[in-house]
Amino acid sequence: MTRWAEDPFALGSYSYLAVGSSPADRDALAEPIDDRLLFAGEATSSGGYPGTVHGALRSGVREAERVGALGIDGPVVVVGAGVAGLAAAAAIAGTGLGVTVVEARDRMAVGCGPTGRWVCPLT
Repeated sequence: MTRWAEDPFALGSYSYLAVGSSPADRDALAEPIDDRLLFAGEATSSGGYPGTVHGALRSGVREAERVGALGIDGPVVVVGAGVAGLAAAAAIAGTGLGVTVVEARDRMAVGCGPTGRWVCPLT
């Protein structure tokens, strides 16, 4: 069951391509800044699942892979404990790097909790 439409911050929203935009715009949102600030989330997913939870999950894994490709060897901070952030954190933690997840809200992604499947250190 979901209450996405009742969430006061999301109100059931999701990303979509507006008239005149293209998947390249999603790719542009996913471009890192100075190879230090990386972006994930359903709005950055252009590979078949844009605007979906699956797209968010895949984008988190994509950015975790980018962390490895960039050779980042220190601790990583993930901002946001939504699906993309938790997917990135779990994948990065799986490589042995230290990960801290920072979330402004009082909960993690919907469906994830103490008995959920996400296994990564959260602070």
